[in-house]
Amino acid sequence: MDIQIDRLYELNDDLSEVLIGDRFFPPNYNEVYPTKRVIKGVEKEVFMLRSKTFYEVHASHIPINYMQMDLSPYLLSSGVIANFNNKTKVIYLYNCTHNFIYIEKDCVIGEAYD
Repeated sequence: MDIQIDRLYELNDDLSEVLIGDRFFPPNYNEVYPTKRVIKGVEKEVFMLRSKTFYEVHASHIPINYMQMDLSPYLLSSGVIANFNNKTKVIYLYNCTHNFIYIEKDCVIGEAYD
């Protein structure tokens, strides 16, 4: 089953306290909306991943029984580090480059399977 970005959240890099222990106080995320950009002469509606930034991706519908996911090789070769939480069906991305990475709004970013 093809996966697309449904909602994208950027980790808030403002000063916030995260406690990991008996109780967990989660970090703050801000929603990122697609914007129009001209990239290599073509105008596209894209999600923009800033450099050295961590993201939480809520993908298009992933069935509950699907426990595995493979990200697109194009996304991984662009310098993104990814992790998939198969319980919450959330994808975590980190742009470890010094470049902006643009993901087209309705682009297939991976595939889920059982």
